Order: sequence, then structure tokens, then C-alpha cells
Amino acid sequence: ITLDLEGCTARVANLMKRNNINTEIAFWLDFSLKELCDEVDFPELRTVNSPISCVPSTYEYSLPADYSRMSSVYYKCTSDSPVTGHNLVPLPRQFYKSDTVDYERLLNNGNPTKGNPIYYFVEHNKLIIYPAYRDDGGTGTLTVTYYRIPEDWPEATQLPEIDARWHHYLIWLAFFWGMSFDEKSSEG
Repeated sequence: ITLDLEGCTARVANLMKRNNINTEIAFWLDFSLKELCDEVDFPELRTVNSPISCVPSTYEYSLPADYSRMSSVYYKCTSDSPVTGHNLVPLPRQFYKSDTVDYERLLNNGNPTKGNPIYYFVEHNKLIIYPAYRDDGGTGTLTVTYYRIPEDWPEATQLPEIDARWHHYLIWLAFFWGMSFDEKSSEG
């Protein structure tokens, strides 16, 4: 059984007992693919970006446009001898978004604490490191490993970028989206 876009669309249409909404079903399938990829760590979507050069006194770095979720951040200090490196520790969201410690106080935006980064978190598609990178002339890089957003599913014969054992889940996710929209449209 080939579960490309055309095959998945036909199966969802059959479940819904409607053959006149293939464009909408294709949209729901694409949306379902992206939603599923937000929840599952698909190795085929794991990406390592080119190392980002650390900038003195800087704690905020832009993430790639196809960033979905973080896997790891590796810091490498290239100016020390011997060259050293370590994985940064992710800060849980409740730590920097709480009454105890908030984003501004953690980073002390006016005069950020500087040093070799130890921690990171992601906020609005920005990688935030703590402490901010040191300003003593040292050089370092950050290598971000992340799960990317899957490509759009434009071609009828194209297979989704995830392993075949997950394709049938897309049919059911799209079916439930379709039923939800179908119910809303019949109510209005």
C-alpha cells in the first residue's frame, strides 16, 4: 500500500464519505503531518546546523527558519588550549517564565552576566544562552541540533518525509480534523 498524498487523500475521503473536498483533505493531511512532527522525534527530520560563531556579550541567536524543536546545543571554546566543549543544559520553561525568575532578571539585559555558556532555552525562535558569551577576546561556536519542520506535501505522488510506519496515523489525524471542520460548517 502506497500512502502518498493521493492515497491518503482517497482514504480520508472514503472515511468521511465525501469525494468533493480533496483540496481541503490535502491541507488537513499537510497540517496533520506538521502537528505529528511537533510531538514525535523523527530521526529523519533531525538536523545539525553549521556552527554559529559566538559574539561577545551576546546571549540571543536566531534559529533557522525550518526550526521546529530543539534536540541539543553544543558549545565549543576554540580559543582555549586545549579546545574544550560541552552540551548546554536546557532550562525548563517554568524556570524563566515564573514569578521567581523571569526572562529579564535571568539575563539582566542591561548588563548581562558573561562567561562560557552553560544553559539555554528557546523563546520566539531565538536561542537564548546563559551566561551571555564572554567579552575577553575568546572565540567559540554553538552547534544547534534540532528537529526541522517537514517540507510541504505538494505533489500527489510524494511520500511524507517520515518513516512509512507512521503514515496511517496521518489518515486518522486528517480525518478527525475534517470531521471537526465538517461539524462546525454544518452548525453555522
